[in-house]
Amino acid sequence: MVSPDRSLNNSYVPIMMAGKRKGMNPAFFLRNADFRGPGLSNGDLPGSDALTGEQEQRMSSLPGTLQRRGNDFFSRNPAGIRGNEPADLRYIYIQALRNVFNGDFLLSRWQIMKANIYAKAAVAVVLLCLLLGLPAGADIPLELDQYEPHFVQLSIAGFDDPQNNYAWCMAEFRDDLYVGTGRNIPYTVFLQFKAEGMLPWDLTLSEITHPGGMAPPPFGPDPDPDTPGNQYAPDPSEVEHWAEDMSAEIWRYHDGSWERVHTAQTFVNPYNGYTYPEGIGYRYMIPYTDKYGEEALYTGVGLGFGSTLLLKSTDGETWKPVTFKGAIPPYDTRAMAVHDGRLYVGLGNGGIYATDDPSVDTDTWKKVADFGDHVAIGAIESYNGCLYATTWESIYTGGEGFEVWRSTTTDPGPGDWVRIVCGGAGDTWNPFGADIETFGGDVFVGSMGLPFTFADGSAGLRAPKGFDLIRINDHGRWDLVIGSYVIPEDRQTATTEIRGMPMSGWPSGFGNPLNLYCWQLEEHDCLFYLTTFDASSLLRVLDPELLQSIGFIDLLEPSFNELDTARMMPAGDMGTLFRMIRDDNPFALIHALSAFLGGSDMWVSSDGVHWYPADLNGFGDANNYGFRTLVSTDDGLYVGTANPFEGCQVFVGEVRAK
Repeated sequence: MVSPDRSLNNSYVPIMMAGKRKGMNPAFFLRNADFRGPGLSNGDLPGSDALTGEQEQRMSSLPGTLQRRGNDFFSRNPAGIRGNEPADLRYIYIQALRNVFNGDFLLSRWQIMKANIYAKAAVAVVLLCLLLGLPAGADIPLELDQYEPHFVQLSIAGFDDPQNNYAWCMAEFRDDLYVGTGRNIPYTVFLQFKAEGMLPWDLTLSEITHPGGMAPPPFGPDPDPDTPGNQYAPDPSEVEHWAEDMSAEIWRYHDGSWERVHTAQTFVNPYNGYTYPEGIGYRYMIPYTDKYGEEALYTGVGLGFGSTLLLKSTDGETWKPVTFKGAIPPYDTRAMAVHDGRLYVGLGNGGIYATDDPSVDTDTWKKVADFGDHVAIGAIESYNGCLYATTWESIYTGGEGFEVWRSTTTDPGPGDWVRIVCGGAGDTWNPFGADIETFGGDVFVGSMGLPFTFADGSAGLRAPKGFDLIRINDHGRWDLVIGSYVIPEDRQTATTEIRGMPMSGWPSGFGNPLNLYCWQLEEHDCLFYLTTFDASSLLRVLDPELLQSIGFIDLLEPSFNELDTARMMPAGDMGTLFRMIRDDNPFALIHALSAFLGGSDMWVSSDGVHWYPADLNGFGDANNYGFRTLVSTDDGLYVGTANPFEGCQVFVGEVRAK
């Protein structure tokens, strides 16, 4: 399945290597020979013209000793970098400043990673180090230390169409890889936010909502000020063009090359005469063999407009709609699973349905679960004779956070479920239950969230919050692995367990408040992978004046304070630095979050509790703001990205012995 061309680009060394990617500016890489005595060579290192004399004095008052060379702050070489081994400049800053604060020297190839960044402001670099500092005393386990993954890019961006900006689903079927795309997902999301009053109608972000150019939005604000949020009736020809642009695609990777095998059909809605695609994306994909022994690949429609929920293909080339009449269309699903010989699907408008004979002619589905009104199904997982399901609460109704339900029988009906996690695992700002994955005999569930609120029926912004991760044992008891140390009273809920402190030592989002989603969890070669959606990538296309006008900087303050609570840094240091940046140069903070943290994270663990960064910058491309899909195969770990700027990408990684 994997292309024989596995040549690796030295721009991505030593652990995250990707072929056919943009080259890097060598001025931002150092080798051991570039170290001069106890400090770093001045050389080509970027200067810091953002620091005033007062800021330097305040910086020097922080714990530890920072050496000054020219316009830059440097600390001593983190011991252990071998001669001629490439070392990322950002990594050197992270390690050096973290060591200054923590007095703890750690070095591992798992912590040396390439970043496609341009380091300008030393104050921003300090911020980055504080955000990403590893907990002190975390030794790299042998399972991780003796291997290193290498990732190779297999596809050009968007399959040569930037409107394919999400690799929304992915599966292996008969030794080929299939990818279902999401078309212009940010455009659709932003349109919804504008209609709900969360974003102004005149806000234009064409870089991510109209990649490569597309039909103008068919909907817009009603000019009547007495009916805010209403939409005008567009011309049918506009909508027809739009529907063609928004039609999802399925691509197949076979013998080293890609082929488009399906494009979503369009249809005319008889009630309004407008043309729509069956869906703007395919959101889940899974192979399944029915009770008659017919093997097929099934994919679920994401954000559909019509009556199609699933497509079925027995050869990968011909795709037919599966008959489903169990709920009122339109349909959407991001959750499917095979369990005890049946195919299960969870709907975006609630409910779980099952069948052992998905048919293109007859509706054979039966409803097996319903967890309440305004509740969507986020994920389904089969484990140890039970089904697990996560819920999404409606952002419009508010609520108590995501839930996790487990079946009490192998073949459950609507009454055969028990709730084992409630209240967003103790934090109402965890509204969505994301992926579910089993590892090491336990079930892990990640959360997702957005910085919006509909309190009292009106839309507004709230502080961004990173994802949480919990672990559930066979008895249905759960523990917090990654999450906030302290939950404000207005976010606390009654839960099935005492929340406790995060077992990993990491606060929500691995300390990055813009790591909004735990998007995927996957076991591969006895290691556990976690990937994120990192909204930092979006900051660079937002007007800093706009961010300042909505109080974005102040919204971040609770997350910064939490790093103090987590004792990642000596108490008070984070608050001092935050106020310094906020008061003296808030744009430096925005630049730091975007330039240094932009791009999805990939973290890896050998036990599900202790996590280490494998990549923090979207495989060197900050435009890859999410690693959306992970698929473990004998050929390696496949990664599909979400990239609204250039189009999605697909990588494959193999773990090699050092």
